[in-house]
Amino acid sequence: FEGGYIPLGIGIAVLIIITVWQWGRRHVAKEYDRYKRGTIDDLMKLKESSKYPEIERSFIFMVPKKVTAESGIPTLMQVFIDRYGSIPKHIIFLTIEILKYPHVRSKDRYEITNFGKVGAREDSVASVVLRFGYMEDPNVEKRLEELAEHKEIQINTDKHSWIIEAMHERISQDHVKGVWSKAAAELYKLMARFADTADVYFHLGKNQPLSVEIMPVKLR
Repeated sequence: FEGGYIPLGIGIAVLIIITVWQWGRRHVAKEYDRYKRGTIDDLMKLKESSKYPEIERSFIFMVPKKVTAESGIPTLMQVFIDRYGSIPKHIIFLTIEILKYPHVRSKDRYEITNFGKVGAREDSVASVVLRFGYMEDPNVEKRLEELAEHKEIQINTDKHSWIIEAMHERISQDHVKGVWSKAAAELYKLMARFADTADVYFHLGKNQPLSVEIMPVKLR
């Protein structure tokens, strides 16, 4: 009977870790959503107006959810515009999905949404969902090279001119109130420190340049 406390304690610890992690990710997502962003239509108009200098390179922005015309500009893209005051010539919003079955058929590998071409130079803004089965090697850079050959995507054929943009959050819990919330924030911050970020997990930055933006996130 006494030995039963060990698996019970382990189960409780695992439950606390899962609960706190989900709590933290919800708060981080809310903070991302607080960032003032425009719409995809606003982005297309900015490219047409030439208000911002154009970067003659292809940028691939890692985003957690599929981008649609209704979802607005991803936070990472808006942060990029606000910080650098420029817009890339080719913009790909890349979302990665790990599915519940072992392998993905070739025809289901990509889901591509083009938001149109701008002007005679055929600048491109597109959303790409890249899917992997849970037994597959999520070699994103290899799949990005395949994207360059995809006729529906306007992207520089020189893969060395691409830049992959990712975002890391810098957690602050100074605004958290309540004993439970403060304890959860401390535990989440500790877990986030040791967790692999998406760019690490997907082995990004080995063959193509990788740029990481730091986003201050205040847990509340």
